[in-house]
Amino acid sequence: MTQYMPERPTIYSQDLERMHKVHKTEIENMALRILELEVALQSQTEAFEKALERMESIFLSHYSC
Repeated sequence: MTQYMPERPTIYSQDLERMHKVHKTEIENMALRILELEVALQSQTEAFEKALERMESIFLSHYSC
């Protein structure tokens, strides 16, 4: 019995180069999005910390009688 082996498609160097450019662009876009999310998270963290400080100050001034 002979096993059927499908013919492998020919991949040309210009196809590989184009795919590489597309993947590189996708990775760069993902890296930029991660940076944007990190900045947003840092900003939210700072705002949350300031709100906690304000709440603590109000609590202490209210209950330190």
